[in-house]
Amino acid sequence: CIQALVKLAITASPVQVFGPNEGAFYDAIRPFAILLIHPSSTLLQRFESIMALTNLASQGQEVANRVSKYPGLMNKVELLMLEDHTLIRRAATELVCNLIAGSEEVFNRYGGDKATGSKSKIHVLLALCDVDDLPTRTAASGALAMLTSESNACQLLLELEREKHRAIAILGQLIDPSIHVPRDEDEEEEDDGLESPPDPGLVHRGVTCVRNLLAGVDAAARRELGERAQQISLVQALVRLFRSGSSNPTNPALVPAAEALKFMLDSGVSVSN
Repeated sequence: CIQALVKLAITASPVQVFGPNEGAFYDAIRPFAILLIHPSSTLLQRFESIMALTNLASQGQEVANRVSKYPGLMNKVELLMLEDHTLIRRAATELVCNLIAGSEEVFNRYGGDKATGSKSKIHVLLALCDVDDLPTRTAASGALAMLTSESNACQLLLELEREKHRAIAILGQLIDPSIHVPRDEDEEEEDDGLESPPDPGLVHRGVTCVRNLLAGVDAAARRELGERAQQISLVQALVRLFRSGSSNPTNPALVPAAEALKFMLDSGVSVSN
């Protein structure tokens, strides 16, 4: 019965299924969450319940808050973000992205607040920006674009860059797929198809993340990040993107690209192509 209701919530707008009364949305959270976290649920049932919860979470801040606060739900979703199954991982990432957008508590949990923000959660989102699945990368990079509006998340990303030397490269590859992301010794270098033409949505998210990161750290760190961006040819990619504005002046990535270049220029980093 729950799975049948879940299928309705996936194939139609929640308002069409439950009506305009928010109370009906609240009532639906519990059965959907039960289907997700029940130990005997199949992968298909978990996938469909996540999709339904994602649709619900988009219906307002209070609905998103209630979804995130259901006992055990966030822990289950975060485990499923690490699933090998592409569709499960994608759905879990999209739900987290919606919850970051709609729930202040989840936003803070993922790095928006110094007291509760987690570097490991930022790290997972960053890693998901580097997988070979466009919708997953879109959701993960969208979540980071929102989180980096707060300086604490920027500090966590800066720490990850200093530890792993991959954060800037991963964000840069969203903008220019030819940018190389260094791999750990135990990771195989794969031809993962990321050197296809850049996706406009990923470009916008990547540029926003880079711009926010530069804005959210101090001058010394900004110069450090700018020099790293120069080493991996991210500066040149931003310059090319900005110059492309003559042929596409409505591109929403142009303004954050210009702001990112100005931050680096003001920090003493050369931005000539």
